[in-house]
Amino acid sequence: MIVKIFKVLRIDNWSKNLIIFIPYLLSGKLALDEFMNLIYVFLSFSLVVSSTYIFNDFVDIKSDKMHPTKKYRPIASGSQTKVFWTICALISFFIGNFFLNQIKTQLLIYSFTYVLVTVMYSIYLKYIKFLDIISIAFLFLIRLFLGGSTTNTPISYWLMLFIFFTCLGLI
Repeated sequence: MIVKIFKVLRIDNWSKNLIIFIPYLLSGKLALDEFMNLIYVFLSFSLVVSSTYIFNDFVDIKSDKMHPTKKYRPIASGSQTKVFWTICALISFFIGNFFLNQIKTQLLIYSFTYVLVTVMYSIYLKYIKFLDIISIAFLFLIRLFLGGSTTNTPISYWLMLFIFFTCLGLI
């Protein structure tokens, strides 16, 4: 059961959230307390992001059931009830945001913006040419702002542009 929960939370995708550390590492500050806060933000935000993965799996459940490999994912395969996975998403969302709020209330703005854009992406934006990739690149910028906000590290326009266009290129 734990393995299925980890699969649904897509812990392997948490590596995308490492962008949170970039502003701090580029600043040259390197204080242990700030770095520990970034680790807490990384873990907390990753839980929030995981809740959006579950939401997206619900939106895509019909197509995932017909896909040759996605049909084996825990939600598409029906390994647990939708209520169970909804509770997992809500727990992940609320625990992640609770700890973000403990570190810095302003982080909730980035978290809620991320969730809003992701929900819009899952329902609507992923079907619109160019808006789909722009919204994904924007989600990476939110990660960057989250990291900068955590440690009060200013983010240059050059870094924003670099992250945005690098993400566009990768997408």
